[in-house]
Amino acid sequence: MKNRLEELDGLRGIFALLVVCFHFSEGPQFDPLGYTSNFIFRHSFIFVDFFFVLSGFVIAYSYLNHLNNTDAFIVFLKKRFIRLYPLLFYSVLIYVPLKAYGIFTGFEFNDGIYTVYNLIFETLDSLTFMNSTPILGSNEGMNPVSWSISAEMISYVYFGLIVILFMKKHIIAIALATIVTFIFFFQYGHLEVAGALGFLRGILGFSLGVIVHSLHQRFSCQFKGWEIPYLATLVMLFYFVDLEIKQELILAFPFWFGLGIFIFCRSGGLISKFLRIRAVQFLGKISYSIYLNHFFVLWVIHFIFWKVLKLEASQPGVWISFISTLGVTIVYSFFTQRFIEVKLGGWLRDKIN
Repeated sequence: MKNRLEELDGLRGIFALLVVCFHFSEGPQFDPLGYTSNFIFRHSFIFVDFFFVLSGFVIAYSYLNHLNNTDAFIVFLKKRFIRLYPLLFYSVLIYVPLKAYGIFTGFEFNDGIYTVYNLIFETLDSLTFMNSTPILGSNEGMNPVSWSISAEMISYVYFGLIVILFMKKHIIAIALATIVTFIFFFQYGHLEVAGALGFLRGILGFSLGVIVHSLHQRFSCQFKGWEIPYLATLVMLFYFVDLEIKQELILAFPFWFGLGIFIFCRSGGLISKFLRIRAVQFLGKISYSIYLNHFFVLWVIHFIFWKVLKLEASQPGVWISFISTLGVTIVYSFFTQRFIEVKLGGWLRDKIN
């Protein structure tokens, strides 16, 4: 199973970079001329749902057989808190000076007009894992992408409680949760939600991941030769969604991601070999840092290129900014993975356990 998960780690790293590409290409501040916009980048926010589905699969694989009482549930939540919180805490606090700059200068971030009130509540919202719920407001949190970490933590609690309460019947309860959340989003019309509705998006993807794990345990079929057709169809899905033929088509992505996880666990083709190479595995290793760091890097590069150096908005300038954003995000994430995720995480583990 370890080798099979390497493919999924590789996909996670590449998809994390595609989320960076989405925010760069969709932000008029970062790409004022729209040179990097294309039908994949425009909808790459949807890879957040891949992370939810993959998380459900991995958590079910790692913890399902150990969640059999309240003590085990508490240990599980401690481990997941230690995994998520150090980098979340760091990435939220490092973002505060940027927003404070906006307050004193009138600079409008993605939030528009900003106040001290926003600063306080967005920080609290993120650090309490509440920014994917309406409890402290409908904002996405101090670090805009951190809403999905809130949804992730809530999914852990949901999963643990379901397994403890229903034991061997847990898959039925999770299937019902999948149906209910899918119906909600079908009525809503799309998946591009964050803030107050984000936790439902997390539960939908996470539940699908648990179901994929259950199928993976029950069936031993192989999928050699399926990798390229699968990815080609994924690209076609992006194209059809971009054509806006039917808005609800985007709801197919979490299910398609679930199928992809099932396929790449049992394929071993050329794409799998590529995903196992060291450079791609490195991206997978630092993918959590890439995801939480990139919005901060986007703004820093923006200030350096367009505010400090006052470069002219041109095609070369945009592409240099784009490449710099990707490069700086990767390098920066290497250090935060090593010193925040690992070392600070180890310190927190010693304090809690």
